[in-house]
Amino acid sequence: MRQAGAIPTSIWVHGASLGDVHALRALTKALHYKGYSLTLSASTLSGQTRWRELIASHFFTGPSSVQVCKAPLLSRYQAQRCFKESKAQLLILELLEVWPTWIKTWTAVGAQVVVVDGRVSPRTLNAKFLLRSSFTRLSLFLAQTSLDASRAIQMGCSPDRVHVCGDAKVDSLLTENIPSDPHKKMFDLILGCIRPKDERPMLLEINSYLRIKPNHRILIAPRHLERITKIQRRAAKYDLNISRLSTLRNYVNLQHQVCVLDGYGMLAQLYYSTHCAIIGGTFFDRGQNLIEAARAGCGLIYGPKLEHQRAQAELVNRHGGHLVSSWREAMSLALALQDKTRKEIAVNFEVLHQHTGVVQRQLKMIEALIFSR
Repeated sequence: MRQAGAIPTSIWVHGASLGDVHALRALTKALHYKGYSLTLSASTLSGQTRWRELIASHFFTGPSSVQVCKAPLLSRYQAQRCFKESKAQLLILELLEVWPTWIKTWTAVGAQVVVVDGRVSPRTLNAKFLLRSSFTRLSLFLAQTSLDASRAIQMGCSPDRVHVCGDAKVDSLLTENIPSDPHKKMFDLILGCIRPKDERPMLLEINSYLRIKPNHRILIAPRHLERITKIQRRAAKYDLNISRLSTLRNYVNLQHQVCVLDGYGMLAQLYYSTHCAIIGGTFFDRGQNLIEAARAGCGLIYGPKLEHQRAQAELVNRHGGHLVSSWREAMSLALALQDKTRKEIAVNFEVLHQHTGVVQRQLKMIEALIFSR
């Protein structure tokens, strides 16, 4: 806990979605342990729900000093009201959830604003005219990579307020405990975080794969569950019968060739039960989480579109990840990797683990800011 006599500080922490809330867990817990009262918010309903679940599960030891509120994203009046009610002296924004009205309103009355896990994409650079005033008002920009740091300065952030700390998602995942009883091998291949643009080339390549390995078991994990019915209909056109995982009574001894994951929150655990994984969203979009599969010790294959996962990609590329250019190349590599042991094809976790400490660096910078007031 913080030392007696320290000035109590109320902190508002905001993330965009469920994934961002997961990334913020370790930092918010550390701040809570140090005695700060917290107001938590998220842009999406799933993110807000996750914050409430964490409070209800006693993730925070003194939940009475933690509350979940709706974020004042666009309204100046709302921002003023939230500032008065929360008494927050510090606003922490995850990734690049930069909301000009919110930032302008709060900094005008003396609040400080910090971006953690900061990432600046080319799209953000193109919006420099709209966002520059927000960047100039930031007290700290804690970047994921040196590229993000230089781009933040381009956007108008003062260079002495920009520091490279890394990606807290990497930190959180690498320091999580390995399941005490990870599944035995259930799948030969998991296709994770599949997005709509992945579906057609993926299904074509599954057909080719199964002609060579007809007894292999494949799990498709869509990024959004509402796509499941469409995936099943599309698969039928390629003479593929895809079963929902929840309908199979005993999927430890799975006999079905292809299944689709129809529940949230299970994929990270299931990576422990597969020989290798291909990560969707990395061929046509801007990337998906790579560390979950790397942490599980399966072979990791992914495409070149990694704009949203630069910090993760830098680590994984150096320590055993398999970067390919297309779904065809990915599935061909998955076939080749089946002839090797899981240990031979896994990302080097011991080396990855040397890159933890992101949350501690963030916390050190944030507390230095608080006590410099």
